[in-house]
Amino acid sequence: MYKTIKYEIESNRQLIIAHFSDIHFAKVFNLKKFKQILEKMKNLNPDYICITGDIVDNIGITKNNKIKYLINFLNDLSNISKVLICLGNHDTRNYKSMTDNKWYLNLNKKIILLNNSKYEDNNVFFYGLTMNNDYYKHERKNELDLALKLKSLKMSSNKFNILLFHSPINFDKNKVQKVNNFDLVLTGHTHNGITPHFIPGNYGVVGPSGKLFLKNARNSFKSGKSTVIISGGITKLSLSTGFCFLNNFFASDINYIFLKKSEKN
Repeated sequence: MYKTIKYEIESNRQLIIAHFSDIHFAKVFNLKKFKQILEKMKNLNPDYICITGDIVDNIGITKNNKIKYLINFLNDLSNISKVLICLGNHDTRNYKSMTDNKWYLNLNKKIILLNNSKYEDNNVFFYGLTMNNDYYKHERKNELDLALKLKSLKMSSNKFNILLFHSPINFDKNKVQKVNNFDLVLTGHTHNGITPHFIPGNYGVVGPSGKLFLKNARNSFKSGKSTVIISGGITKLSLSTGFCFLNNFFASDINYIFLKKSEKN
């Protein structure tokens, strides 16, 4: 079961971006999801596919033979469109450095892993931001850390600037809004606040840290000059939560983002 959400964003380019997050690949995972996502991507044929973190649920799976199914899926995606990935807290947890993530070495060269790094072409400038696990442990208290990081980033002066970052939390804070100069921010992390789609608004019932009625946990909101778009995730309740059997009651989310030239462009 999939829910596709469409967004139209004014831009100086006309492009299509497919966006999802939070695969949380684990030793128990419904592989039919990969086939369904591939079919949807082939039908849409986007210019870019952006995945905003938590590709794996824990580091154990990266040393398990089943990791080949995730690698094959990502490589198949890259045969449809350019794939850009940023990292989430589950992707980096317990690693001393990203060089420990050996499984990434098996990905197709058309897949671009943005680990505090940029990618740009003639159309778009992307930056993939990674924060350490200390940031995520007390996320809502670390507004200043995110603001200082954003302030230090250099963007393109003539391209559409897109930030890939795992979490939308803190983008509604004043310190972050003042320095957030990206045109578009793509995120995930909140799993739609474990909230059904038929409930309007962007509040979530529960956030990643267990906070109840988390604001800006789903859909989209404005932050400075940016539109922040949140992916509700492919997996709502990961294996590590102990409640993955409830995933059948929640749709997986894929965002379709249409960048459209405004009249002034």
